[in-house]
Amino acid sequence: MNFLPRCVLLSKTNTMKTMKITIAMLLLAFLMSCNKNEQYTITGRVLYGCDSLIVNDKSFLLTQEFKEASLIPSKRDPIYRGFFTDGNGRFKIIYKRKEAVNTDLEFYFNNNHVYEGIPAFQDVDLGNVYVGNTFVSFEIKLEVDSAYTSNDTLVVKAYNQLQIQIPGPFHNGVIDTVYNFPYYRAQHFTDGVEVGIINYRILSSGIVSQGEAEFLISKFCTNELFEAVIKIE
Repeated sequence: MNFLPRCVLLSKTNTMKTMKITIAMLLLAFLMSCNKNEQYTITGRVLYGCDSLIVNDKSFLLTQEFKEASLIPSKRDPIYRGFFTDGNGRFKIIYKRKEAVNTDLEFYFNNNHVYEGIPAFQDVDLGNVYVGNTFVSFEIKLEVDSAYTSNDTLVVKAYNQLQIQIPGPFHNGVIDTVYNFPYYRAQHFTDGVEVGIINYRILSSGIVSQGEAEFLISKFCTNELFEAVIKIE
């Protein structure tokens, strides 16, 4: 029976390990190369406002914040790219993975922030993108946990009147409805738009407490009636 020397066996084992490591590294390099060239698309249509006037043949800016979303620093720079809408206000932006970093993208129009929170490395259809002249309709509601007394007063800055004054004790219900109130701010891809335009104060025994009733809308220019809730606690 022939036996190979131990050194020969170790040499063959080391050679096999080296080959496996080399193959794995080559495969990883190939996959990373393919990944860098992967393309993503952002599409949408730009409108001036709820009157549906299109923003055609105009220049926009697509950017990313300069920050890292992972603990491993990236050698790539964030996107900073201009683009134009077509004659119908539509746009289509194509970028490769190697051209961006893993942070959200944002749109600017005439140096104004119009859209944010667009995820990187995904195909995204934004639908209608508004750059101003938008409206929102809402009702102001009371949710009462503590009714207070007849000596207390709730004062609400409203938009159908100069202000609303409601004497205590307070009750649940709608105290005002506002239609087509002009309001605009940049829309967020996942969070929508935060609206904070309802201010109120409670006058109780010479003490004034103040608050704001905020609400979220998913998108502008819908027929939806949103709710701004004032919680009396």
